[in-house]
Amino acid sequence: MAANYFQEAFIMKSILLTCLLAALLVDVYASCDNILNSDTGSFQSPNYPNKYGPGECHYNINVTQGQVVQLNWKSFDIGQDKKNGKCPGDSVLVYDGTVQTYNGIFILCGQNKQSITSSAHTLTIVFKSKTHGMFSGFSATYTTANISCNGMALSTDSGFIASPNYPGPFPSGANCSYKIQLPANKVLALGWLSFNLRPSLPNRCQDYIEVYDKHLSESNKVFRYCQSGYNPPQFTSSGNVAYLRFVSSSLKNYRYTGFIAYYQSGTRKACNVDYLTPTGVVTVPNIASLKGKDLECKLSINAKYSDYLNLKWVEFGSDLFTNPTSCQNSIEIYDGHTSSHHLVSKKCNSNIGPKIQINGGNATIRYNIKNYQSNKNFRLMYERVINKVQHTIVFRNATCNATETYINTPLGRIITGSSFNCFKVTVNTLPQWAFILIIVVLCLVGLGIFLGISCCTYRYIKK
Repeated sequence: MAANYFQEAFIMKSILLTCLLAALLVDVYASCDNILNSDTGSFQSPNYPNKYGPGECHYNINVTQGQVVQLNWKSFDIGQDKKNGKCPGDSVLVYDGTVQTYNGIFILCGQNKQSITSSAHTLTIVFKSKTHGMFSGFSATYTTANISCNGMALSTDSGFIASPNYPGPFPSGANCSYKIQLPANKVLALGWLSFNLRPSLPNRCQDYIEVYDKHLSESNKVFRYCQSGYNPPQFTSSGNVAYLRFVSSSLKNYRYTGFIAYYQSGTRKACNVDYLTPTGVVTVPNIASLKGKDLECKLSINAKYSDYLNLKWVEFGSDLFTNPTSCQNSIEIYDGHTSSHHLVSKKCNSNIGPKIQINGGNATIRYNIKNYQSNKNFRLMYERVINKVQHTIVFRNATCNATETYINTPLGRIITGSSFNCFKVTVNTLPQWAFILIIVVLCLVGLGIFLGISCCTYRYIKK
């Protein structure tokens, strides 16, 4: 009886301990699924500021409709930085919307304290950890700002911008402007996640977006876009300020949803810069260490799938070309990857002049500036042009021809046709001298074989 009593007691204690552990685990899991409904707030990684363990945590921020969420990180340390564009270890995924229905995602890792603005009233953060007791994690706060069609300003490191009423139909007669202003040492890249306006001809836009660099003025307009079926081109700014403008016609709209755009910031670390977006504004990077130095720098443009590039001078610093005749300070433009290509233009004066056109999508800008100061800068705007002309490439060798035709589009090259033909080399196709040479060679070979056989036969008989 005593043995049974102790067995039952042991079993009962085991059950109670198991239930307790399960309750603790459920409590830990529940604390990692956070719903934040206030218009301001904060959240942290598990066990912060101590080191976190493996797992997955969700932070769902829902603020008042008509507002956007502005997310800021007070501290952020979750291990390794990105390698080849991917997080090798732990990561934080920031969804513009919910995990189920979102417009775009920013993926953070390492020590990347990238502040983010949502396009609407919902932002979801997912923290995925594979490590145990190695890093302290993060502490974050969020605030809100009113959505405004006209004059809305964004100052976070990255963010999303939506047309009014997105994803519903945009209103008629809209005239919206959005200003992105970052810290002075930053530049920004602007891209597109969705673009759905009424179809119209490029030179007769009913609804359109416009992108401006530095100032909201006609001379600083980079492009206007209304082409249905493709997203607008990505854009790289010259500095820390850019504008996005959206205009809709007075016609009633029942089906077109407008756009979702995103932007990301970056910092230049050298005066040699590669521009990889289809449009942008080239300039001397805002780097404090460059001031007072003699600059000899190279800027490369690689706008893929271009039929040609349009380049336009925007402005020159007041002291850049103080002595034009000596060409002490100069800017050279080449039509290729390097300065060994053809020199298209050399600038030693402040005359804006006409647009410069370069075939293909590659250009190189070399500038030489003595004792550089901010008033010796310049801005050069470039834009990729796709004219949908069919291109033909022919590959040849001794016996075959391969032909491929394609057109450039914003999404890449589309192959429109290809052919592959080979031909046989026959005697009739050869010139007369070649025919005679072949006959002579064959006769000599035949004679050599005959003499060889005869010689061998003679020796055999003699033996």
